[in-house]
Amino acid sequence: MRWTRVGGRAPLWGDRLDSDKAGPWRYLFFPLLVYQFVCYTCRQDVTEQKARPWIWRDKLQSRWRYVQALVCYLGPPSHLFWNILPMTLGVLAVTLGAILYEEYTGKVLDPGNVTYRAYRSVMFVVSMLLSMRINRGFTRWWDARNAFRGAGSAVVALCYQMPVWGVDPAIHACVRKWGAVWHFSLKAELYGEKRLDPRAEALFDEEELRDYYSYPKGRHLCANMMRRLIQEAVEAHTGGMRQEMFTELQSSLQRAFDCMSICNRISQQALPEGLTMLSTGFLQIWLLVMPLGLWEDSGHLGAVGAFVMVLVSVLMLSCDELATELEHPWKLLPVEVTLQRTLKAAGTSHMNLGMVEAVRAREREKIAARAAELKRLGSSPKDLPEKVWAAGGEA
Repeated sequence: MRWTRVGGRAPLWGDRLDSDKAGPWRYLFFPLLVYQFVCYTCRQDVTEQKARPWIWRDKLQSRWRYVQALVCYLGPPSHLFWNILPMTLGVLAVTLGAILYEEYTGKVLDPGNVTYRAYRSVMFVVSMLLSMRINRGFTRWWDARNAFRGAGSAVVALCYQMPVWGVDPAIHACVRKWGAVWHFSLKAELYGEKRLDPRAEALFDEEELRDYYSYPKGRHLCANMMRRLIQEAVEAHTGGMRQEMFTELQSSLQRAFDCMSICNRISQQALPEGLTMLSTGFLQIWLLVMPLGLWEDSGHLGAVGAFVMVLVSVLMLSCDELATELEHPWKLLPVEVTLQRTLKAAGTSHMNLGMVEAVRAREREKIAARAAELKRLGSSPKDLPEKVWAAGGEA
């Protein structure tokens, strides 16, 4: 079980400890309330929020981040301690076995300290493997973030460009609808979901939904529809610069294709499995022999030794777990925020053009009034082009 969603409440008890529901009994669960406050309420939601200025100020760059760093292994966004718990318990069991063996048999494991010398000789290899995996994982996370966001930005740019070129409003409405669903279909494919998000389904009527789900891949239907709509928009264009119009619209469409291809490539192609297993297996063996390799003098493990073993295991295994989560980064990205932005921007693109036209009309009136005033005075304005002055600001 892997939890990655960050919210105001812990997933195990949800809102059951709210004051209105639990009443005074909630104070009996004070440790759980503290855990919820520290690990959920005071942390940035990486899946549903962007890093706004107040988040940088109050969370990401505040002094509170030092406390959060100490308990980063607990709770979201990665739930590191929960995911590494089985292997950590395995290391603890081996450590306790070594302690009990030396305690009740009176014998010393590895009196020649061979394990200690071998253990120290491979420490650099462990660090190198973990650094490499985290580095590759972060690269995949960054590429996934840029590609998913870029796909939505390309769809929005296409929706904004069409009104400027005077595309038929009916065609523009279809582009807004199919473009937004196109982005949502990418998310469904990345998450392995069989149905679209309800927000995307609401854009379709029953017949369009039936066509979408009957197509081998709904995302490809959206892509083909976008191609067809661009072709129809260019063919119906009665003004000049048809080639320039097609080039600009096709450029945005191709950018969306490229970004979605990157997302699919990241989702469908993991890092070499042999490399991943080698790195994780190397670390596991290194931790299991740690009771014999951490101290030069055997026979001095005890309770302190067991605590140190668990602490080192948590630190090292957390690095491996984080690298594993970064390799498939979609649960660590603000996907919902990006989709909502695409839906909102694409849906209002036709209204923004009206505002631009109104502002441009006022600018024309100001230029015409200025040109008329200067022409009345009988002098050619230096701050206006000659053609604008002669045409009364209409050029």
